[in-house]
Amino acid sequence: MIRALLIVLACGMAPAHAQNGAPNPAHGPDGGAATRSVAKYLTLERRLLAAIGAHDSGALSAIVDPDFELRSPAAQDTESRADWLKGVSGRPAQLRALAVKEADGLAMVSFLLDTQGPQRQRQTYFVVDAWRQSSGTLQARYISAAVSAPPPARKPDGRE
Repeated sequence: MIRALLIVLACGMAPAHAQNGAPNPAHGPDGGAATRSVAKYLTLERRLLAAIGAHDSGALSAIVDPDFELRSPAAQDTESRADWLKGVSGRPAQLRALAVKEADGLAMVSFLLDTQGPQRQRQTYFVVDAWRQSSGTLQARYISAAVSAPPPARKPDGRE
């Protein structure tokens, strides 16, 4: 289980203010346009997925902070950068429902990550990534299998 969780790189619940019609600055306006923060970190997350898919160790080394650590409920201890980079694999994956909260030099980026497992079975993970804003590097990742994630939207909403 830990191996499968670490091989993949997955905000399920909509905030209360998004449900009552108030604008949500982390998700952009109701029309689906992303904010600058969402667009910036969506690009970084896509770059990370592309580097993993291409097995590009140089790009991964530039994106993943030297002090990186991975935490998941499948392991008691944290996984180091070196161990994570050794075990990461490029399964097809898609980001969705990305949200960003920036504060004190860190950007907390949460999203659902849909991956394709064995026998074309879709697995959804809830991921929270901590990005260092000054360097644009991934500082930490917290990942867990999503228990009851909403299905992917049929129509793109601008937030992936």
